[in-house]
Amino acid sequence: MEPVLGGYGYTRDYPLQQFWRDNRLNMIHEGTHGIQSLDLLCRKSIGPGWPVLMERMEEAAAAAADTADEDLEELAASLSGAARKLNETRGALAATLAKDPSLATSNSHLYMTMAGHTVVGWMWLELAMAASAKMKEGGGAESDAFYSGQIHAAKWFHKFEVGKVDQMGDVLASLDSTNADMQDEWM
Repeated sequence: MEPVLGGYGYTRDYPLQQFWRDNRLNMIHEGTHGIQSLDLLCRKSIGPGWPVLMERMEEAAAAAADTADEDLEELAASLSGAARKLNETRGALAATLAKDPSLATSNSHLYMTMAGHTVVGWMWLELAMAASAKMKEGGGAESDAFYSGQIHAAKWFHKFEVGKVDQMGDVLASLDSTNADMQDEWM
């Protein structure tokens, strides 16, 4: 039995103990991701909150597009495209959910990843707009460097992560059955 002290965590870290502990955590995470992705697809995406989420993302994109700031306009276009693709994909999966739940839910983890990339892209856009506003107020070279870094990080996330949303949406909209077709005896 491994001693655990309050707030201290594990007191020994031999390789076998570490392997067992980490392997146990992997199972917990996998189960959590599955439950969360099914909940997102089967309840939250078809619930009354979904249009509100889409509206808020579009409002942020519209606000950024109206700033006459080239960086923010680029981020706004990226977010608008990702939100549109996410909403189209949600519609296709929701329609399939009624006909073939197993097929619709078999790729729910990819759907959750797609939604996560889009929502985090929205958060980065909001942060970039705030940083841009602070830079216009002026605060000196040190604060301008910080805010420039925030805007650059937002640009990076949109290029490297939000850019994946289209491809994820294409895979999901194809209703690929590879995951659903997997048989237990093949494992």
